[in-house]
Amino acid sequence: MPWLKSVILDIVCTVLIAVAVTVSADWVGGVRIFILIYTPLMLILKLAALGVKPGTLRAAGAKKRLDNAAPSMFFHVLYGANVLLLALGRWWIMAAAWAVIWVLSFVYDRRMRAARS
Repeated sequence: MPWLKSVILDIVCTVLIAVAVTVSADWVGGVRIFILIYTPLMLILKLAALGVKPGTLRAAGAKKRLDNAAPSMFFHVLYGANVLLLALGRWWIMAAAWAVIWVLSFVYDRRMRAARS
């Protein structure tokens, strides 16, 4: 599991989303602000990734990064959890944004697999 350290931010974000929708303390305001900033940035990055030709980002060492990449199912579980948690917390816009991020990640993953074949 050498890929685990590359997904720490994704895990932390899911934990923070869980905290933001379940805890009603004063200090959670900062966590909510983080989510309100991080989610649109993630959405923009996913859209940008789809706008790049698959072979453009390949560089020396790209194969090693692919070998150490997290399994795509891991991200499906995290993104699904984010959507579910945000929907349960009635953060409808953020839940919709994470659903779009999830779909874009799926599309990007399929596109990269096709390019590798």
